[in-house]
Amino acid sequence: MLNKTGLIRDLQKITDDILTDYAECYAYCQDASGFICDRNNVIAVVSPHTTGEVANIVKILRKYNVPLITRGAGTNVVGACVPVKESVVLNLVKMNKILDINPQN
Repeated sequence: MLNKTGLIRDLQKITDDILTDYAECYAYCQDASGFICDRNNVIAVVSPHTTGEVANIVKILRKYNVPLITRGAGTNVVGACVPVKESVVLNLVKMNKILDINPQN
């Protein structure tokens, strides 16, 4: 059985930018495709600010064996960012700055 309280507590150690309220998470149950998932599929929406936070979030989700749904603006039209089972949504909209450009790579 998934320990959602422990999962949320561990995620909050990484960032306080987490949504868990039904009304706040509802928007993340759908994308531009019109497909809407069951609200219970969204355990939380986490919005990291750095790649380090992303790495730590992934480690925690692996520890709890919880799927990760990566989401940008939710404008795709194929339902790819809509959780089909209990998952955490990784909302990447706050990672919107170019920090480095390596023209040789």
